[in-house]
Amino acid sequence: FMRVSFQSEEGRTLEHLREGFAEIAATYEAEEEFFDETAKRKVILMVSRFGHCLNDLLYRWKIGALPIDIVGVVSNP
Repeated sequence: FMRVSFQSEEGRTLEHLREGFAEIAATYEAEEEFFDETAKRKVILMVSRFGHCLNDLLYRWKIGALPIDIVGVVSNP
């Protein structure tokens, strides 16, 4: 497993990166996934019955520190 972040100085698209990496991935039989880190991901927050963790996550989301769209919250009773 490896997580790497790329930033194009030439304005290349995510699709261009995927196409360019396909040959390398095939050579090494690697599985790859590329994501646009500027795109918000849809998430469900799963929290315990204690509110402090949920409060922290909601606060970070509210101020824009977490690039996510919260679609639901699940908690134990």
